[in-house]
Amino acid sequence: MKSFDGREKSLLRAAMNAEAYNRTLRERLAELVRAGSGPLDPFLSPELGARVRREGAAALEQGMSRAALETTLQLDAWLRTYDVDVVL
Repeated sequence: MKSFDGREKSLLRAAMNAEAYNRTLRERLAELVRAGSGPLDPFLSPELGARVRREGAAALEQGMSRAALETTLQLDAWLRTYDVDVVL
């Protein structure tokens, strides 16, 4: 197990706290929103879609925690993997 401060998973924890990781999450979600044809679309507000198309990943900096970004991307991956159709 790799660590630099004596804690379990300390290298992983440090990497997850990096701004580059948070930026990558925002960019990936912005790409999905801009595409406009993914399984997440029924769950996203039209206002969010418009903001992301206008501002890009910067639109996701306010109001979305890292946990929310991760969960949203994981949900998208699960819906795609299992070819789930969402009907609201």
